[in-house]
Amino acid sequence: MREWLGNAGSIILAGLLAVMVWFVAVNETNPLQEGAYPPSGAPIEAINMPAGLELYGGLPERAQARLLAPKTFWDAMTSADFRAFVDLKGLEPGIHSLPVEVVCASCDENRARIVNVTPKQVAVRLEATTKREMEVQLNIIGEAALGYTLQRPIITPPQVTLRGPRSAIDSIAKVQGAIIVNSARAPVERAVDVFAVDKNGDEVKGIAIEPPQVAVRIPVEQEQGFRDLAVTVVRDIQPSTGYWISNITVDPPTVTVNGPPALIKSLPNSLQTTPLTERDVTQSFQRRMPLVVPDGVTLVGRSDPSVLVKVDVEVERSGRTIEKTPETRNLAPDLTASVAPQRVQVILSGPIPELRKLDPDRDVNVVIDLAGLGPGVYTITPQVTVASDALQKRLVPDRVEVTISAGTPTPRRP
Repeated sequence: MREWLGNAGSIILAGLLAVMVWFVAVNETNPLQEGAYPPSGAPIEAINMPAGLELYGGLPERAQARLLAPKTFWDAMTSADFRAFVDLKGLEPGIHSLPVEVVCASCDENRARIVNVTPKQVAVRLEATTKREMEVQLNIIGEAALGYTLQRPIITPPQVTLRGPRSAIDSIAKVQGAIIVNSARAPVERAVDVFAVDKNGDEVKGIAIEPPQVAVRIPVEQEQGFRDLAVTVVRDIQPSTGYWISNITVDPPTVTVNGPPALIKSLPNSLQTTPLTERDVTQSFQRRMPLVVPDGVTLVGRSDPSVLVKVDVEVERSGRTIEKTPETRNLAPDLTASVAPQRVQVILSGPIPELRKLDPDRDVNVVIDLAGLGPGVYTITPQVTVASDALQKRLVPDRVEVTISAGTPTPRRP
């Protein structure tokens, strides 16, 4: 019996020694390290919020854990492994000091443990949730254009519902939004964010506003004796042959006039420029042209009674088809070549003046380069050259069949 007990003790002692040796070896290769984590802290949540209560003043934003963990775990863990929270279960309205709990999802399986938390405790203030309806007040920044008046804004919905802790809701002096109006001539329509402020004009945080946006429409009306008139360019412009006027613009396209209401009402719908006359035009140009302003009428907001007229002139474009016999080059002297088809079409498109001055025999060439080719049948894309870079070219067909045979080519007749 004693002998058996002695053997058992030796076995147990050997096992303990083996465990110790293993632990020392593991600790040397993967030592425990202590430090704060996550580096920027974990956001503190509030869980188990009692019904009918709200947090007033919020929570400290983040908590940090003091962690003891193997080196390999420090290298592998992320902020997502940690969660910080305070438990509000069963609390009544008032101020409470609560412990901050930090849990680590993967600590146990990696021999890591949390030894401390910062902050250890936080103060929370719970208040009864309350609601309140208030009208939205609009702050209009800017003014209508000269000669126009902003009318009373229409806000939809005119009221919003506020929800939050009683103290926060009771501190609200007004609900407002802001809209910018820049020299408006037409109704202004926009979605506007709203927010609540206290009596000092500071925004009240930690509340919910429903809806968070309102639709705002501000009607704009023109005052008596003011009127907007389009500008009409009186012109006699003759482009050169092969050119055309592609566009005429005027800046500004409309002007505002002022005068006796009866006179302003009797005016036509446009104000004309003095005549713009040009001959043989081949390029775009611009001119400042005076406006013809009737007696008793004033241009509003303009010291210079003229407008800038821009005339865009472009070349007329067309097309032309030229038939050519492809010219073979660089054929070895002991070979002959035949091309099928014998005639190809060169389709040109571009400015009419360039097409008209083109000499098909001199200015258009179709060449087939046969350098280095021996007897056989080849499909080749001819090279097309045109004297004018302004013309676009297309070959039909775009490839030809060339048959090269042994034999001396028959000289061409002059």
